Amino acid sequence: MFRINDYVNYDIYGICQIEGIRPHSFDSMPATRNYYILRPLAKPEATVFVPTDNERALGRMRRVLTAAEVDEAIENARDQKLGWISNRKDRLARFNEILLQRDESELLSMIYCLLLHERDSHKALSSTEAQMLKKAEHIIDQEFSFSLNLRESSIGAYVRARIGAEL
Repeated sequence: MFRINDYVNYDIYGICQIEGIRPHSFDSMPATRNYYILRPLAKPEATVFVPTDNERALGRMRRVLTAAEVDEAIENARDQKLGWISNRKDRLARFNEILLQRDESELLSMIYCLLLHERDSHKALSSTEAQMLKKAEHIIDQEFSFSLNLRESSIGAYVRARIGAEL
């Protein structure tokens, strides 16, 4: 599925390069298993081991989008508007689900939804919503900047220009 030197987006670690695929055993698990050995770009001193036979762990690892796929995700987000969920508990559950799935189109829709709500309600977001917005923006900024070869600080303007929306 993945090869050495591929770049992947893995869970909370973000963009990682696959440095190797090899057997390894840990003290807590004496049996030897094959692992993807990941090096997070944001934390190059860290090493992440992902079992090649663990579907749940592999489900949190996906290849990094190409520049064309980034533009497509932005297009999809424009067409797939996420409406404001009035029930706070349901809204936060939905936003958490989006953050865990790390789907770019849904993350962009969530960001857009939060920014529009903040603008239209003339009230600041709750601290929980503001934290969720920051996490979503970080995920988007990190991957899009890698894929588009732009600085993370430029991604917001790039997305707004592609969507054609000023918030």
